[in-house]
Amino acid sequence: MKRYFSFQWHITDECDQRCKHCYIFSENPNLKTQSVNFDGMKKILANCFKFCDTFERIPYFYITGGDPILNKDFWNLLNELKKHDIQFAILGNPFHLDAEICNRLRELGCDKYQMSIDGVQNTHDKLRKPGSFDCTLSKIDLLKQAGICSVIMTTVSSLNFKELPEIIDIVLTYSPRLKSGDSGINEPCTLASVFRFSSEWSTPQPFSSTMMILSEQIKISKPYIPTTKVEGFTADFGKKRS
Repeated sequence: MKRYFSFQWHITDECDQRCKHCYIFSENPNLKTQSVNFDGMKKILANCFKFCDTFERIPYFYITGGDPILNKDFWNLLNELKKHDIQFAILGNPFHLDAEICNRLRELGCDKYQMSIDGVQNTHDKLRKPGSFDCTLSKIDLLKQAGICSVIMTTVSSLNFKELPEIIDIVLTYSPRLKSGDSGINEPCTLASVFRFSSEWSTPQPFSSTMMILSEQIKISKPYIPTTKVEGFTADFGKKRS
């Protein structure tokens, strides 16, 4: 049986937010944005398919930006993936999601949609934009009803690492609501929580402190914590974009 090979694909810089920790806009909020057009997308896909054929892998795409849905060829790309029967995940914002969009995403092969919670409401909205926190949480049920699993990403920094237990509780609060029920979904829709570390932290000490906080939270977690998949802890110390 062939194994998967995952590609994370940044298709646009366009975004509704100007997050304080964003590697695209952190140094210049007025940076001229760039996007991949459909011709470019098809060339990239051909290269990815060739790579996977060579190494006998099944391609899987994490499509991101910016907010990928703001690329004018976003739906053309998804239709192209559908032609090849390739599933994918979206790493994006909540602002353009409604029931129709979520159902369309699922029909075209989207099985996961990642959004961000970067702290309690006040912290999150300061880092991203006012109203972002409530909007993000309000879209989880829409995704669930469409059969798409939600993933919550937290970019950990000195501004929010002490709030990680509360972020975990927020995720757990939504987890019991994400099972199949009467939605017609055959598989449970689990809510995953993923942590990424800001590039401001280049030493092990903040990482160790954060792991201690998480360890303490696991000890006192609610009994239903096993229903939540924690996909991993990713330390991202990428270079700033010039």
